[in-house]
Amino acid sequence: MPLNQLLFQQRLASLRSAAGVKPKDVDRLADVIQDPDDWGCFRLNPRSFAEDNNMSPEAALDLFLHATRAGLLEFRFNLICPGCGGVEYQMKSMDRVPTKQWYCVVCARDVEADLDDRVEVSFTVEVGVRALDFHAFDTVDNYMRFYFSRNFMRAPELQNFVVTISKGMWMVPPGKDVTFTIQAEAGKTYRLLSLDTHSQVYFPPARDGKGVSSVEVNAMPEGMNPKEVPLAPGLVTVRVVNRGNTPMGFMALEVDWESLNKILASHPSRMRPFLTAKMLLNSQTFRDLFRV
Repeated sequence: MPLNQLLFQQRLASLRSAAGVKPKDVDRLADVIQDPDDWGCFRLNPRSFAEDNNMSPEAALDLFLHATRAGLLEFRFNLICPGCGGVEYQMKSMDRVPTKQWYCVVCARDVEADLDDRVEVSFTVEVGVRALDFHAFDTVDNYMRFYFSRNFMRAPELQNFVVTISKGMWMVPPGKDVTFTIQAEAGKTYRLLSLDTHSQVYFPPARDGKGVSSVEVNAMPEGMNPKEVPLAPGLVTVRVVNRGNTPMGFMALEVDWESLNKILASHPSRMRPFLTAKMLLNSQTFRDLFRV
């Protein structure tokens, strides 16, 4: 989306006047903000910026903090699941970060809210300077880019496993529906997930011979209903209706926790170095500029 050139130049001048900020570093950040690619201005990682521009991590963080103070950037506090790299929640202020734990719908487990390695602090261009248009629900690729951290480096073994258990992904506009089929195998469980609504539906195998071969799922902003539907073996038709006012994304997966846990144990994924909430709190520049 186009820049608000007047506001951009005013706030850029304010950043240039900040003590200790080098003009060449400001120019590099300005190039990023002016880049035509909206995704390039979303969830900026100051440590990656430092590596790309031959800067120290401390200098890059100070630059980003002064840019935030000048109104060029905004904070993003992202809750990152260490198992899948999913961005389950994104907040603009640290006081909204859970203090104990939160739930990852992809991994179906509670995750401790550890400020040291599970709260990713990123920076996004301030909305008044540039209104980013991600089209997160236009394609599956965009949906995955939005709801998973770019800093999560998934192990190839895990990536291959995800492909084998995936039964499809769909983006559904408000008021519309999608119909798909699952070849349900006896004894196997399946799931339908919605990352944007943090909800899921379980499809376990029927134990009493009364499983269904056709089901309708109603998707709303607060979640999906029904929560669980036993399936009969064979071809099952699933219709998902988006009854909300915004687009929604859905993915269908086969459940195989045993194999997943073995892969996670023997082939751990890794995180590209990123700014954690604890690092931010320990920054004297952050404490000075934001009176913490």
